[in-house]
Amino acid sequence: MFKLNKSQTILLISLVCLISIISLSRCGDSSTATTTTTTTSTTTASSSSASTSFPSNFAVASPTASTSSNASINALVSGDVLYAGISSGSSFVNKTAIYRTILAAADAAACQVTLPTLTPSTDPSCYGPALDYCEHPDFTGTTDVDCTDADASNVPNDTDGDDQLPTGDLGIWTSTQGGTESCSAAKVNQLMQDTGDSADYIMLMTASMACLAIRNGSTWPTTDGASLTLTTELNTAIQVNNPSVTVSSATVTNLTDITDSGTTNDALKFSVVVTDSSGGSAIDITGNMNHMRVSGTATSFKGRIWAEIGGTGGAGDKSAFTLTYHRESATSLKYKLLAADYQLASSTTVIHDATGDLLITGGWTGNMSQAIINLDPSTGLGDFSYSWQAGTGDDSARIFNGYTTATDGCAFFGYGGRFDNTAGTASDNVIDGFICNWAGPGNDHSMSTTSGLGQKQCMTIGSSSGLFEVNTAKENITYAPTTTCNSTATLGLKATTDTTYTYSAITNNLVTLSTDTDFTSYTAPTAPTIPTGL
Repeated sequence: MFKLNKSQTILLISLVCLISIISLSRCGDSSTATTTTTTTSTTTASSSSASTSFPSNFAVASPTASTSSNASINALVSGDVLYAGISSGSSFVNKTAIYRTILAAADAAACQVTLPTLTPSTDPSCYGPALDYCEHPDFTGTTDVDCTDADASNVPNDTDGDDQLPTGDLGIWTSTQGGTESCSAAKVNQLMQDTGDSADYIMLMTASMACLAIRNGSTWPTTDGASLTLTTELNTAIQVNNPSVTVSSATVTNLTDITDSGTTNDALKFSVVVTDSSGGSAIDITGNMNHMRVSGTATSFKGRIWAEIGGTGGAGDKSAFTLTYHRESATSLKYKLLAADYQLASSTTVIHDATGDLLITGGWTGNMSQAIINLDPSTGLGDFSYSWQAGTGDDSARIFNGYTTATDGCAFFGYGGRFDNTAGTASDNVIDGFICNWAGPGNDHSMSTTSGLGQKQCMTIGSSSGLFEVNTAKENITYAPTTTCNSTATLGLKATTDTTYTYSAITNNLVTLSTDTDFTSYTAPTAPTIPTGL
């Protein structure tokens, strides 16, 4: 009998997943999998019971992620055992292939996943860079004759018309990021990365639990209230490749049957509690996933995932999210992701309600965001909207609307309804207009003259890069950071890394969204409807 070396193991698994993607066989997915039974001397677990109780054909991924890696998987190998992991920013197709690989593991050793590192992503420099200005036309005081900042502090304390616009406030400022990738794609990828990594962390944990239940021959909970404890097994599996992570609790519970659209459905709750010290200091992580296979269908499922990440003993800096999803069919998937950051003085602050929904009144301090995405699960492409708000006091949210196909797509950026922490309401993810001067002197957020306007950047997939690259024939991103969105050549602008200012007249070319032919191809995505009890 021959033995595969490391390179052969990686190649074999990659080929298996590539064949699965091309044939759409969905290895490990209940829509095509046959039911098998694994038996030990004391317990029995149905492979289909565990595999159909995990959303292996669902993942959180940017709809503008690179398509170049869709036929590959990321893995680490120790000896002859493969540990499935997910690269930060991977595409939907790549991520779901990995989940199916985990559930199709040949033995329990291959349930040992590699967890993502939960570090903040880096903003693309093309979006909202810090920008020095000289002789700003909206400054109402007396300007001086030079471009030296006389007050040595940022706006709104400008005393001479010379200062710096802070990062994050300029929208799409330059066309591309890193060469050929469109700025819109790069920014949407970055926005989705942080919450996507957090969702991957919880989903990889629960996928490993389902894998272990199958391969260890555990008794799967099939009656209401029954549970399966996998704390020891999961801790052993996780620590092989994540030695800084300790699992203190891991359970699967059969929920009371859920009625949805006239059908009665089985549902499970996965719960994990871990401590992660990989970043140097220990943080607490709690994650839950309620998953329901819709009765009478081969491909439909619904669920809710929620988690709190960070802090120690419930206090300190923490991020949290709630993710709801509904795969309606083999060609239709909807999900909504709501996330925010917290600075907790104690563990008494309530972040999620009893159902697992993130509370917009729950004391968040920054980075509230909401992604609503409707896509084709065979490609990971479709319509998307994403809104985010830096702080609770902001009067508008920043918003991307857009769509992607197998060959191209378009993204639109502007401002719209805010996340109101007093009323507890989220942004509607609709672009109301554009704010050209967000933080400069004389700034105006009323959108009285820019209602209905937005930036537009259409894209095509590069044949060699696999990136969403700019279609320059359909790009409208130019504006001046003034209240009129235009300026004369008296306004000087420069990047913080430059030594000289550029003086040129700027006339905006923002589009009227309601009449733009490319915007009419965008269909606003709708959030999934999740039944009570799930």
